[in-house]
Amino acid sequence: MTSLNNGVESPHSPLSPSNNYRYSQIRNLLERSSAFAQEDYEPGQDNLERLSDVRILVVGAGGLGCELLKSLAYMGFSNIDIIDMDIIDLSNLNRQFLFRMSDIGRSKAEVAADFIRKRVPNCNVTPHFKKIQDMDVEFYRSFNIVVCGLDSIVARRWINGLLLSLLEYDEETNALETSSIIPLIDGGTEGFKGNARLILPGLTACIECTLDLYPPQVTYPLCTIANKPRLPEHCIEYARIISWDKEKPFGSDVPIDGDDPNHIRWLYDKACERAGEFGIQGVSYRLTQGVIKNIIPAVASTNACIATMCATECFKLATSCSQYLNNYIVFNQAEGIYSYIFEAERKPDCVGCNRNATFRRSLNFKFTDKLNHVVEFLRKNIEFQMNSPALTATKNDGSGSRTLYMQSIKSIEEATRPNLEKSLAELGLVNGQEILISDITTPQTLMALNESAGIHLIKKAIEFDSDKKFEEAFVHYKEGIHILLESLKSIQDEKKKVFFREKIKSYMDRAEKIKTLMNESKERSNNLHFTFAQWSAQKFEIFIQGLYHRYHAIEILIHLPLISCCATLVIKMMVQMTQVLIPKMIMQMVMVLVINRKLVISNQDDFKKIKKYYYYYYYYYYYYYYYYYYYYYYYYYYYYYFI
Repeated sequence: MTSLNNGVESPHSPLSPSNNYRYSQIRNLLERSSAFAQEDYEPGQDNLERLSDVRILVVGAGGLGCELLKSLAYMGFSNIDIIDMDIIDLSNLNRQFLFRMSDIGRSKAEVAADFIRKRVPNCNVTPHFKKIQDMDVEFYRSFNIVVCGLDSIVARRWINGLLLSLLEYDEETNALETSSIIPLIDGGTEGFKGNARLILPGLTACIECTLDLYPPQVTYPLCTIANKPRLPEHCIEYARIISWDKEKPFGSDVPIDGDDPNHIRWLYDKACERAGEFGIQGVSYRLTQGVIKNIIPAVASTNACIATMCATECFKLATSCSQYLNNYIVFNQAEGIYSYIFEAERKPDCVGCNRNATFRRSLNFKFTDKLNHVVEFLRKNIEFQMNSPALTATKNDGSGSRTLYMQSIKSIEEATRPNLEKSLAELGLVNGQEILISDITTPQTLMALNESAGIHLIKKAIEFDSDKKFEEAFVHYKEGIHILLESLKSIQDEKKKVFFREKIKSYMDRAEKIKTLMNESKERSNNLHFTFAQWSAQKFEIFIQGLYHRYHAIEILIHLPLISCCATLVIKMMVQMTQVLIPKMIMQMVMVLVINRKLVISNQDDFKKIKKYYYYYYYYYYYYYYYYYYYYYYYYYYYYYFI
């Protein structure tokens, strides 16, 4: 792109006389040499003009996006696209300075673009009022730099995966083609804290490499929301999760739209009703919108600082006038100003930027589910967020693979479209079937295992078995084996049939052994139960249950309902006393908390001796305990009177 028109500079060009003052400071940077410049940097007047050739995509037009547009425009970039799906709300006006009261209800991207074009005439800003998933691959391939000002981890992962999918490699040497790299500059803020990072796809750590740096999303226990709300957020979540689904105020198929004032108002009213029932204060319209949209607290000055860092990295990448960030900077202005730069390292097994890594997941579907259900799951599930997934399954006879559905190629999409209305059983998919899933958002092929409920139950049974929870293991083995036997009928391949038959037989053998073990244990431990008595008109009990462990040991569970404050000390004293009485006994203290204590002893004779001494010791202990309680009460009364 050039700003020359018949040898005469355009009035909107950064080099035009009318812009001399505006870009005077930038000229000082670009027209002289620097010890910090990159190797390919050549100072000169053309460097400022080169900025107009750089295409930049800004993702997000919120608090950070507005600051980014302003900074990029004033730094000389004149070819910017902005994409955002949100509309302007009243709560945005305190920090998103490109918007005015008259703009409420309009597209953020369109209003921001209009404002910048009017304020900086030489800057061409193109708005896109769409989701990032709605744009095709060629749209993203046309940019030189992508800058993100997002508040969503899912959206960050989507952009990260897409840019990684655009990388090209030499067929002979398998070396990365650097010309295919589109740098990603990502900024994020939360209150007085923020961060900025530079990602060179295929060379530096990507979003997936550092996914554990992002804080987990705040969630509230459903039991608290439904039964005993304590916070205004609990009331709002009740309206969102329970009231909305129950009353369906805008229709049965209408999901909650955080940008729809009518939806927020309805949720706010319901949350206020819920709060009134439990005497909870603090429910407001703004808080309701914040909880529903998961709005992160924002401070205008933090947005300005992080946006400036991101814009500076764009400037350094576009002009080579300085070394770019390597590769992560944190910022904190809660108490003074603090910043720190460190190099985030790539994970060797990262499923995003490692070409040899494969993301393997077990996905559970019913055989009656249609393929369209699987495709929609991959599109809408928060973990995947795929755009146009392609599914390929291995053939049952092992002769190769077959495409179940592919949307990216028109001819294949038309040929495989009827499969969407077929069930997984009609498509010939069986337990253990491997499906290859690929998408532009996932640079590596995603391995998904179509696993039935039967295999899931068997896995749980094995876990219970290893933890010696034999009753739970037996129930899961029994249910899982039943489902697998039914599924075995649908397998056509004889090799797979023999394999699964042998696996099922091994599960049946183990279940039979557990059943025998349980019967013997029950028979031998019938006489190992006793309960004693009451004292001072208050009933308490000691319940000791014996279970044989691998045919020879007994596990003793001691339940002490009334002991709380001194329970740990008392149990330790009991263990010490028992070890003195029976020094040869093998005893292991597993838990010494309040309710459950587990002791492991070797035989019934030792248990009978322990039972006798436990009886007398506990009787003595409770007598002492109540006497101590009475003395403590008297002392407390005397102390209070003295004061």
